[in-house]
Amino acid sequence: MNDAFKELEVAGWREPGRGDAYDAVVGRVTARVAEPLLDAVGVSTGTSLLDVATGTGHVAAAAAARGAHAVGIDISEEMLARARARYDGVEFALGDADELAFTTRSTRWRVSPSSFRSRSDLRSSCRSIRSP
Repeated sequence: MNDAFKELEVAGWREPGRGDAYDAVVGRVTARVAEPLLDAVGVSTGTSLLDVATGTGHVAAAAAARGAHAVGIDISEEMLARARARYDGVEFALGDADELAFTTRSTRWRVSPSSFRSRSDLRSSCRSIRSP
């Protein structure tokens, strides 16, 4: 993703009311698909999972509730603050889907239910998040 687009995306998440609007629509959908998504990739106790573009943290929290070691990353500190407030005890970190700082051995599964709706370079993002 080019820097100008990334800066625009991050700035957009700082707009008043943006997080509330996200939760009202995308957050509700993500919360509903979290369990089927985790079932599909076999997440259970001991699984390491990286939730890319975690938003307000629904998928990472659902994985952690199953006993997985889940980390949610997002490009927006504002969204991460919401995730941390909602899901105490789940690990969330600032991160970019295009520049993951996780080694291929550190996570068994990487999921990203919502990050592709805004990726300007889909191929690069797919290479960055694909599971080893």
